[in-house]
Amino acid sequence: MGFALSQSAAMFASIEDAQTVSDSVAAQQNTVFAAQDSVKSPVLVVEDSIKRISEVPIDTSDYFDELNDIVEMDAAKPLPEYRWTTIGVSLGGGVSWYNSTPVNNRNAVCVRGGLNFDVPIGQWFSLQPELLFATRGGGFQTSLGYNMEDNLFYFDVPINCKFSKRMNFSKTCTGRGFISVGPVLSLGVYGKTTADAVNAELPALDHRLFQNDPDEETEHAIYRSFDFSFNFRLGYDFDSEWSVAVGYQLGVVNLMNDGNYDVNEAKQYSHIYGEFPKLTNSSAYVTLGYRW
Repeated sequence: MGFALSQSAAMFASIEDAQTVSDSVAAQQNTVFAAQDSVKSPVLVVEDSIKRISEVPIDTSDYFDELNDIVEMDAAKPLPEYRWTTIGVSLGGGVSWYNSTPVNNRNAVCVRGGLNFDVPIGQWFSLQPELLFATRGGGFQTSLGYNMEDNLFYFDVPINCKFSKRMNFSKTCTGRGFISVGPVLSLGVYGKTTADAVNAELPALDHRLFQNDPDEETEHAIYRSFDFSFNFRLGYDFDSEWSVAVGYQLGVVNLMNDGNYDVNEAKQYSHIYGEFPKLTNSSAYVTLGYRW
């Protein structure tokens, strides 16, 4: 009987210990589950961050204003203008005169016309060679009392270095203003002088200038047939293909061919010039042109 009671007491003690262990395990499981609930997965953390960021208001007005400014600046920036080689014609006139040692120089009417080519080199520069037929001349009084009137005919080959820039004056007046400068090579093809004597005792004279004169039995021309000068021009090329320009041509070569005269020929002309003057021929002109 006593043994049975002791066995029962031991069994009840074992049951109580098992219940205690079970309660402890359950408490530990609850703790783990609570910790798992309190710690979220990385995906959930990222989703929560995105959600919070999306809920924050963002002011994009400055960004779009800046973007619009960039677009407007790009739209306002002028594109490089395409330029091509052109061929043109020009016609004009003006006055020419001698820069000379004689006094009482007089002007003469001059005309010029011919072909030109415009070859662009970049946006602002171009090379403009020309082939022109031009008249020049002038008048002066010699030391022996002759009033000389010269008419000279040349083939001119200007080689102009041209700077041009777009200058639109209105919606209907668009084009490029230009400045050009360059040398001019000239070949005299015909020249004639008329000399009226102030003194009635002296005969009137009529001579060719660029060729020897058989009537006077001379071997050399009075004037050199080669001339060299510098050309300066200011003008405007319209988009309608027309152009206008004003120019100045400065001669630098002495026209007188005195170095080739022998003593007899010098005497032949001594009654006209006294001493051979130094003559350079310059001109000012206005031209109208059209190009293709």
